[in-house]
Amino acid sequence: MYRTKETEIGAHSQHDSMTWLVSDRALPSAGLHQPRVVAVLVLSHNNRAPQVAVRGTLRVTEGGRVRVDTLAAWDEDNDPQDLIFHVSKGPRIGFLENVRPPQPGTFGPTTGLGKRVLAFSAKDILEGLVSYVQSQYIGTEPIADNATLYVSDGQFNSSEVTLEIEIQGTNDEAPAAEAQTLTVEEGSVVWFTQEYIRINDSDLPPDPISICAADQPRHGSIIQFIKGNGEMIEVLFTSTNVEGFYGRVGYHHDGSENFDDWFALNVSDGLHTISLEVSVSISPINDEPPFVVRNLGAVLPDGEDSVAILSDNLLIEDKDSPADEVECFITQFPVLGTILGLRNDSGVFTQLDIEENYVRYSAENDTTNDNDEFSFICSDGIHNTSEAVFQIKLRPQLSIVSKGAVVQVGKKVLIEPSVLSASDAPDPPTSIVFSVTQSPHSGYLELNFAPNPVVTNFTMADVLLRRLSYKHTGEESGSDRFDFVASLPSGSHAEGSFLITVQPAARPDMPPTLHVLLPLRVVSETPKVLTSKHLYARDVLSPPKNVTFEVLKKPEHGVLLLNSVQLGSETFTQDDINQGRLAYQRLTSGTHPSDYFLFRISNSRVPGFLFRGLRRMKPMKFEILLVNVVGTIPVVMFYNMMARCATFRKRSMPQRTASHSKCKTRKGGLWGHTGWNSGGPGLFQRSQTCLSA
Repeated sequence: MYRTKETEIGAHSQHDSMTWLVSDRALPSAGLHQPRVVAVLVLSHNNRAPQVAVRGTLRVTEGGRVRVDTLAAWDEDNDPQDLIFHVSKGPRIGFLENVRPPQPGTFGPTTGLGKRVLAFSAKDILEGLVSYVQSQYIGTEPIADNATLYVSDGQFNSSEVTLEIEIQGTNDEAPAAEAQTLTVEEGSVVWFTQEYIRINDSDLPPDPISICAADQPRHGSIIQFIKGNGEMIEVLFTSTNVEGFYGRVGYHHDGSENFDDWFALNVSDGLHTISLEVSVSISPINDEPPFVVRNLGAVLPDGEDSVAILSDNLLIEDKDSPADEVECFITQFPVLGTILGLRNDSGVFTQLDIEENYVRYSAENDTTNDNDEFSFICSDGIHNTSEAVFQIKLRPQLSIVSKGAVVQVGKKVLIEPSVLSASDAPDPPTSIVFSVTQSPHSGYLELNFAPNPVVTNFTMADVLLRRLSYKHTGEESGSDRFDFVASLPSGSHAEGSFLITVQPAARPDMPPTLHVLLPLRVVSETPKVLTSKHLYARDVLSPPKNVTFEVLKKPEHGVLLLNSVQLGSETFTQDDINQGRLAYQRLTSGTHPSDYFLFRISNSRVPGFLFRGLRRMKPMKFEILLVNVVGTIPVVMFYNMMARCATFRKRSMPQRTASHSKCKTRKGGLWGHTGWNSGGPGLFQRSQTCLSA
């Protein structure tokens, strides 16, 4: 009998042999007998279970795949291709794949990439064809996974093992940010906290977050506190990290009367960037005082005994208070009439009352006086205006403006409303009639639409519509004029004259003409604008911007300013004067009585200029009178329910002591004595003016 040993021969059959010698002798001779070799084939027998082991932890990046090289299986009875791994419990947030291509002649996918498998051979593991794919990572941050497997040889199974998988996080999630509406008081600062703005990154570990300004607010600024020179200083915010954001970056309102704002931030983790819009709600505070924006007075129409006080005549504005909360207190009532529409007959009205046409002036009796008036102070409950006077004209009075015109010999000039007008009348322009009492002697007036060229009457509407012209018919320069009477249907009238300067026909060789040269009077160190009423030159062939003044000697006790900057080019133009861009600023309030500068005029065509009919080449002197302030005059100030005597400087008055001042009560008080009424802020019972004794 042949009996195998107890040892394992492996997965394949093994060969063995025996040599037999048959003899009838006790000691057979080898030479006499041929030995016989008996071959033995030992067949493999599957009598052992396969073994499996996990050699360490499998590591994979979030969202990636990794070759499974930590699994090992062996079986002395079987080849690796005969050992099959079976997945008894698959991974939760991933899967196992086998990329071995299919056998020739079989149908199916050409690759197993991305396909979940539940079984594979040990040979697939050895050849690196099996991988773990981490598939579930969007919106979550996985840190570990596992799978339970066992190995089978077709007859026996191994014990189960657990494949541990460690997932290493990556920056695959964009940061998240949300914001609540910021609430801040007008002109104040609100610092950013997690209560208002929440920023986080769900990646594990979290990525460094940077925050920067994308869109600046319209009515404020984003500020940041940083450390500089050992102390915290405030700067405009550009960018920072999360640690430097909360409690150190905030929104600063600019104090304007705008109560809604927004801005945008960019939040980045280095790979992803999101934009966050933040709304801002500003709580208004009463920090703006009321202002009397318009106080034009009113005119009592002819034949009427009352007139409405409209917002076209009287307008009080407060940027942070509604019209019904700005109250005006009458401090001195009118003498020749009464104010109707006051609240509870208390001498109080609001801007809303004016807008709704509740407030009227009513004349009590016929009077020959031309004017009446009342005084008032307005308050929003905290801030008061200074006392203002509203005037009522009881009889329409014409005010004539006649500035004259300039025309060249034989030419025509349009008479503009800026040089001839009648104003301060409630009547329409068509009712203001100009009657020519003395016609021009070197020309005539004409209306553009009239067939008769000679005009003896015209209306203010003709002037406003630019229909009226003067035509020169003479041959010499000089002057012309016409006299007129402007009248209203009520009988009111005013006389006037209109002067026409006739200049020679313009020639290229004519220099500019200096028409006005008057001293400038300066009292304070505040810049004083030099206007065409002080200095005016004209060139008939050049616009004002080409009439140039060259400064040959600058002032000694002050400086010339052009557009609020010290004159540097030593030249300015007539257009600078006309537009109010030229000014003189006194350097000190010393005792110098005057200052001056020397100038010359040119038009870039011919040298020199004309002044008083003579051609001049030498520079002209512009005189500046410096008025020295040496005295004071006391004046009553009204502010926050208190009367205070404050001192204001007055020009050229001798100094007086306080004992030389007294408070004199105006006539027309309401309650018969000097004092304050506690009925409202800023309301007093009798106005006072401090007069010098």
